[in-house]
Amino acid sequence: MLYYPERHESLSRTAWDEGAARDAIDAIAADAHDRYDSEQFWPPHPREDARGVLKGLWFGAAGAIWALGYLAECGAISSRFDCADAIARVHSKFLAEDPRGYSGSLLMGEIGILLVRWRCTRAPDVSDRLFQLIENNAEQATDELMWGATGAALAASFMGRIAAKNIGASHS
Repeated sequence: MLYYPERHESLSRTAWDEGAARDAIDAIAADAHDRYDSEQFWPPHPREDARGVLKGLWFGAAGAIWALGYLAECGAISSRFDCADAIARVHSKFLAEDPRGYSGSLLMGEIGILLVRWRCTRAPDVSDRLFQLIENNAEQATDELMWGATGAALAASFMGRIAAKNIGASHS
């Protein structure tokens, strides 16, 4: 079952209000900024059964950092959060604590974390490691987004789109 009433909020019957939506986004981002811890990142949601320090893109610090960076980039929030420092800390903690079997995972492992880190920094050493992991995952027998070659291909696609956007902007 995808919906559990005790774990999900009911839909609101409130009419759409852009100002209220922007205020809610600001409040959520401010809460994320306030709850950030440079060693533990963010606590798991009380309704989740996750344990330990959550680092991945799917549920974890890398996904939160991506979201905060994206919201700041598109002007939805005024950023006061250092995404580059935060994702570097996440990556270091991942390398120190997580099994190497997660390296090739977009949503749970190093590929996703590095994708966020590269998006924040464009550092050549980060892209080199990311390309290495993507290449190593190309022949992965698992054919799905979380663990397999499909997730690695999506990461490569994101990198290509970001790079093309930057090249186009520098030539205009």
